[in-house]
Amino acid sequence: MKTLALGLLVLLPASGLSAQVAHGHTHDRPCTLRVIDGEARGGAPIDPEVLQQARLAGGASETVTTTRAATFEVQYTGFTSQAQAAFQAAVDIWAAHVESDVTIRVQAQFAPLGENVLGAAGPRLTANFDTRTPPVARTGTWYAFALADAITGSDQFPPEPQDDPNTQTDESFGPDIIATFNSTFSNFYFGTDGNVPAGQFDFRTIVMHELGHGLGFVGSAEVDNGIVSADDGVECDGVAGHGCWGISSGTFSAPVIYDRLVEDGSGVAMTNGAAYPQNSTDLGNFVTSNGRSSSLSTKNIFLDGVAIRAANDGAPAPIYAPRPAEPGSSFSHWDEFVFRPSGGSNALMTAGIGPGESYEDPGALTCALLQDMGWTLAPACSALFPTSEPAGPEAVAAALTPLGANPFRTATAFRLAGPEAASVAVRLVDALGRTVASLYDGPLGASGVRLDVDGRDLAPGVYTVQVLGLRALLSASVVRAR
Repeated sequence: MKTLALGLLVLLPASGLSAQVAHGHTHDRPCTLRVIDGEARGGAPIDPEVLQQARLAGGASETVTTTRAATFEVQYTGFTSQAQAAFQAAVDIWAAHVESDVTIRVQAQFAPLGENVLGAAGPRLTANFDTRTPPVARTGTWYAFALADAITGSDQFPPEPQDDPNTQTDESFGPDIIATFNSTFSNFYFGTDGNVPAGQFDFRTIVMHELGHGLGFVGSAEVDNGIVSADDGVECDGVAGHGCWGISSGTFSAPVIYDRLVEDGSGVAMTNGAAYPQNSTDLGNFVTSNGRSSSLSTKNIFLDGVAIRAANDGAPAPIYAPRPAEPGSSFSHWDEFVFRPSGGSNALMTAGIGPGESYEDPGALTCALLQDMGWTLAPACSALFPTSEPAGPEAVAAALTPLGANPFRTATAFRLAGPEAASVAVRLVDALGRTVASLYDGPLGASGVRLDVDGRDLAPGVYTVQVLGLRALLSASVVRAR
């Protein structure tokens, strides 16, 4: 598990919770877009000293507030009028696609970043915040600040009285997202009409992509390259090919909410330590198991959730996981070999954006992922995919009926009945949201299926039988007694 650089660490008590602590800092490996082989691709993170110099470069600052379904407040520093207008157009698109009662603050800088660097953005992260207001967030899980605020309906990390000029963050503004773009890159198109000239990169689209990461489209899994140096650092344990996930702050270690939605083709969660141990070759191979092919039969690492399946024809969606791993591109993007060739806005959050590409919305899959992570979608997002009563057999009601004791010690069972043609995945999830067993994966058939829960190796506690594939969450709680 990685320990992130904590130069931007903020430690605050969780509002109203005496037994929990909220941890906050900036994701230290945000998506950085660089021009690689003629297109914008995720690459190595920008040197923190360069980012700090970009902030110190200063220039005129202006704060712009826009209100749609969500209110965004952007602190612009160093922007030309054209660049600011294009950035604001990207902000306005996102403001119409997600909902929040709390202002989402973006610290945006336009400054020199070096040759072929386009820009970067990332979220500040928090965990174990006040979750008393439904929907309840998962404890032991990192969330983007903006999402934590949206879930609770209150500003978990308001601006501080004074700014520390020695950090990349303007604490007196209290940003949820920090974004920095290259003022010396000569091939940006700053228009907002989507008519991008040949050979130029649409600044609005680049900003939309980066803001998507800032809202939470980001995971923590990496594969160690075996190089230990001041420049490279240690991704996992220093052993080449070992995979790891999670973020550590002091003694607190946890996955981000994105990580909890990642699973293999059999529905086994990445965070299942029995299947994929931390700092192991098995985990490293899993995190690099989607090759350069558009064939879904070759894919083995997916994001899965009720909304994702609704947006993806009832199936989980593959993420970008080439072998060898590509730092800055791998894991935190949709699989570009599946979604870029098919066209449409689902390509926005793939690992590459070519010259001339322009998008008007985040795409159905990205909206669905945000909903599965905890965002409430605005109508502009929810209109992109069916969220209730879709056509087809998956829309027919299903029933999960207990057949055994609850609480139980050694074993219990359920009967799952529903539309004969529906194909479902059923998993047993613990109180931390980790998949501990795959109970069934396949069609229901005319008579439904029996789901047997083996409790002999389960720790006492509350578990959830969760049915995916019906485009509406079907679940039941079961207690493993002491």
